[in-house]
Amino acid sequence: MSRRAALTLLVVLVAGIAAAAGFVYYRSQPGTISTSAPGPNQLPPSPVPGGPTPLPNFFESPGLVSRRAEPLRLYVAVAREISLRKQDSADPQSPGKTLASVPIVVVLENDTYKKVDFDSELAPAGEDLFTLAVIRDGSNAEEVFAYREPRAGLSGWQPAERKTFTVSWPTSGAAAGNYLVSVKPVFGKQETLQIRTTLR
Repeated sequence: MSRRAALTLLVVLVAGIAAAAGFVYYRSQPGTISTSAPGPNQLPPSPVPGGPTPLPNFFESPGLVSRRAEPLRLYVAVAREISLRKQDSADPQSPGKTLASVPIVVVLENDTYKKVDFDSELAPAGEDLFTLAVIRDGSNAEEVFAYREPRAGLSGWQPAERKTFTVSWPTSGAAAGNYLVSVKPVFGKQETLQIRTTLR
């Protein structure tokens, strides 16, 4: 599988997981906001005008974590296990090519039913949208990669609008082991969202 195909697959996977998670959490009792799994034959809740969606403040599933960063919701996705060597299907005995980078998908979604203005409602600290760091996990913890996503003229989100960013973590010189991916929005409470991955 080519790098572009793998990246496309990851982005589609993130969108699918996010949509599925939203579907599960939206199917709570009518007129209420629930963070528990729905029972059978339950309808979606009535929207709260201008308020947050009925999703919980935090949830996770394999390869994906999400947290409300009011009035937005932050998603971070990365494969749980990644092989540094891509096996050559034509020659199984070949050591294969070294993986050049790992795609990390960051999604910021308007978690309300109203338009959100970036400057007046999010009070951003600086010119970035979020920062990302990859830290080698364990006793020899160290930051191996850092990234800043610029605002680049971003003004806001329409109701329920989702903006997707793909960060390429270069694996040149990376060693096998466990890593912690941390994403911190530079607005609101600026809470860090973390997810783990393993290079093999």
